[in-house]
Amino acid sequence: MKYYPNSPYKISELNAISHLEQAADPSYYGKVKEVFDDFRIELYEKEPWRILASPWIRPEDIKFYEEIGINTFNLQAGDEEIEGLEDIVNAYIKGSYKGNLINLLRKKPFKTNGYINNDKLDSFLKKIMESPFKTCIFDCGRCGICEEFFKRIGEIDS
Repeated sequence: MKYYPNSPYKISELNAISHLEQAADPSYYGKVKEVFDDFRIELYEKEPWRILASPWIRPEDIKFYEEIGINTFNLQAGDEEIEGLEDIVNAYIKGSYKGNLINLLRKKPFKTNGYINNDKLDSFLKKIMESPFKTCIFDCGRCGICEEFFKRIGEIDS
C-alpha cells in the first residue's frame, strides 16, 4: 500500500499499514488501499483546493529547487501505467507546461472533471515562500493559501 505523507488520513493509513503487515491474507492490502483512495477522492470532491496542498512540483518551479541545491528529481510512476507519461516527462524536461495541472498528477484526484490552470500558478510557490510560514506547514486551517488560489484558478464540474 502506498503511503501518502500529506494525506488527511495519515494516522489511519499508518495504522492500517501496520496491521496489514501482520495480515495472513495479502488481499486485504488492496482492499484497504481502495478504501483510502475512495476517502481521498471524496475529500478532493468536497474540498478540491486540497489538491494544491498535496506534494507536487510544477515543471516551471524545478529551477527554484535547483537554485537551493536540489538537482535530482523523481517522477514516480511505480508499477502502474500512466496515461500521457511521455507528455508529463517532456513537460519536466522542457521546464514548462501549458494546460491542466491535474494532467501532470500521477492519479486523477476527482471522479468528476477538474481543471487547474497551470499558467495561473506562476506566483503560487512565491506566495508560500513569502508567507509567515515560509513553507507548507500542513495546517490548512491556519494558512489558507491553497484554498485562496484554487478559488481564483480552479474549476470542478458538478
